[in-house]
Order: sequence, then structure tokens, then C-alpha cells
Amino acid sequence: MADRDYGEFSKELKTITKQISWGIPVRKVIMDFVKRTKSWITQIVMFLLIETIDVGGGTVAMIESLARFNTMTQEVEKEKKMAVRPYVMIPYFAAILLVATTVMTLMFTAKTITVGGAESPAQNIDLDYLTSIFTTSTIVHSYLIGLVGGKISEESIAAGFKHSALLVILAVLAAKLVPMFINF
Repeated sequence: MADRDYGEFSKELKTITKQISWGIPVRKVIMDFVKRTKSWITQIVMFLLIETIDVGGGTVAMIESLARFNTMTQEVEKEKKMAVRPYVMIPYFAAILLVATTVMTLMFTAKTITVGGAESPAQNIDLDYLTSIFTTSTIVHSYLIGLVGGKISEESIAAGFKHSALLVILAVLAAKLVPMFINF
């Protein structure tokens, strides 16, 4: 069994096989493997395997039941990822819309104040200052949208950092490009 190719698991399987052949108790070998792995589903299956061996004696029926559970869990995970996949692009559209509407609103407001010609303190507004404030806030918001998008799509905050970086770049580009296409 240790000679077959199980992908990434092959290396771990060889280690487990060696440890069991040296007489190390199965419970200790599996618990050591659980500590080395990062996959929560693998940890659950290994914990259930230990309990199956301890409580059920490791009969074929018990192991088959565990294998069915593992297969069903993997299918549910795959279906969940497929169901969430269409929603991955929503944060990107949301970030572009957020930046575009903020910049357009700011430009429209500035033009309205300028055209109105009324003598008021509002005319002394520094448009560059307001633009930097609103653009910065939309970029921070885009960053947070990326964290949430990564958590939803790939179930980890680490993946959210990847989405956040892309969304920040997209937000900066949108903040620079939107004013070029808008003429009030």
C-alpha cells in the first residue's frame, strides 16, 4: 500500500508505515500525523479512525462507514465550492462601483458648487484634499471587501489578502481612470 502513488499523502503514508512497522502504537502514529497536517477534514477523519479502532475494533464495516463519511464530506465540500464560485467576482464589481460612484459624486458636487457661483465657505473647498480623503476610504473599503471575498470563496483569511491586494490595485486604477471618462 505504501508503494502506490497517493500524491501529497504518499510521503506521510511512508512515514506512518515505517512508524507502525517499528512497533509504535497506532494511536500515537496517527496523533503525530494529525499534528503535522493543516487540513481540518484530515484531522477529523484521523480522529474518527482512532476512535473507530479503539471503540469498534477496526472492523471492515466500521472502516467502510468511515470511508463513506469521508467521501460524502468531500462531495459536500466540492459542491459548496462550486456553489460559491459565481460569487467570487462580486467583490471586484463592488469595489469598482464604490470607487466610480464616489469619484463621480465628488466631481459632480464640485462642479455644482463651482457653477452655482454663490458666495459661501463651501467654495473654498480644496477638491484635491476631498478626493484624497474619499479615495483613501474607498481603497480601505476595497481592502476589507477583499478579505471578506477571500474568506467566502476560499475559506481562509490568507486567501483574502490575495483578493485584497488585487482589489486595492483595482481601486487605485479606477480612481485614476474614472475621472478621465467623466465630463460634467
